[in-house]
Amino acid sequence: MPYGEASWAGGARFGAGPVVHHNAIWLVGGLSLNFKHVFSTVFSEATNGASCLPVQPSDPCAKGQTGTSLLWVVASPDSYTPWLARAFMGVVTYKDRLCVIGGARSECTTNSAGKESCALSRTQGDMWQSAAVASVKQGDSSMSGLIAWTQVTNSAAWNTRARAAHVVFDGVIWMIGGQSISGLASARVRKVYNDVWRSNIGQHWVSTTVQAPWSARYGHTVAVFPNFSRQAMFIMGGSDMSSFFNDVWRSYDGLVWTIVTSNAAFSPRWQHSTVAFRDNLLVLGGHVCRCVAEDSCVRVY
Repeated sequence: MPYGEASWAGGARFGAGPVVHHNAIWLVGGLSLNFKHVFSTVFSEATNGASCLPVQPSDPCAKGQTGTSLLWVVASPDSYTPWLARAFMGVVTYKDRLCVIGGARSECTTNSAGKESCALSRTQGDMWQSAAVASVKQGDSSMSGLIAWTQVTNSAAWNTRARAAHVVFDGVIWMIGGQSISGLASARVRKVYNDVWRSNIGQHWVSTTVQAPWSARYGHTVAVFPNFSRQAMFIMGGSDMSSFFNDVWRSYDGLVWTIVTSNAAFSPRWQHSTVAFRDNLLVLGGHVCRCVAEDSCVRVY
């Protein structure tokens, strides 16, 4: 059932971090569609649409015509959240905590003609974790107060990173590939990676491999899925800033990677989603262009 427009303060956004934690959907940070505003707001939704009780299929609530039937609660507003607003960060739930890892800021400049343009600027190298979040009973729209945050590290061993792939696997947090952005607006330095890092606390990161056999990339995805009787990490898709991928790789330990296919049935893409559902890995959406402030994205899936 469509739920219509969400009532998030600041409006529509992309590059936000969605995660399921304690029977609720959480949405962290993000970027406005014009690249001008980044957010640090954290929303949660635990009603699963319970606030929408249509009597007839034609009711606006059923069709989502008059706004969302999901009830989003502000768990950490911009004015309260201690970490810098950001987009394209990693968001995972680990040891009963929400973890925010890296990400990118945005910056706007004005040319001599007075025209403003906004784009992603410096990437971040920090990690933050929330205090323990109490379980939310499904259908409950209440919160027991704002989330408290603790900075785990201000300068991780992987330097800075955004649009990496993050997952919890084998009891630790993994960060796979991604992009760094540094330098002034007039001379941005962008780099993509094919390294793999892991951490069981977030403060200390261990390099599992500096250069994996797959091409350096960002905007790719990772999912944990069983391969026969063993759980494995699968990465797929992404971009190296000039081309797009539809390959799939598998690893049981983050060190040894085996190619599953170099040309999957889905077309090359980045910034898609991948989820493990029942007996399948599902690849959802994505696109095949690099979005910048004045460009429209083509071939969106």
